[in-house]
Amino acid sequence: MTSRRDSNDGGATDAERRETQVPPRWGRNGRPSTAVVEAVADALGREPVDVSPLQHHVDAEALDALVAHQTAEGANGVRVTFEYEEFEVTVDSDGGIEISPVAAD
Repeated sequence: MTSRRDSNDGGATDAERRETQVPPRWGRNGRPSTAVVEAVADALGREPVDVSPLQHHVDAEALDALVAHQTAEGANGVRVTFEYEEFEVTVDSDGGIEISPVAAD
């Protein structure tokens, strides 16, 4: 795989865009939505303030409530998958976040 930088993607290389699995963490403020924004920004080589608002792609408050509630209750796991920026993001109630590039049509 060749590695290249593209000025339209914040300088992320092809290697940086590969599938990423983020260790369990809920971001600086303990919210799954914050962890998603931070993980996608990391994958793009950008700062979190330089990616589009998560709220434009998914209801961030609902994501936090659903995933955090399932974690706190110890209930059966929940997986929420959605597209954000150019990635498919899956958030598990066990704290995992998976990020993989959206396949081009």
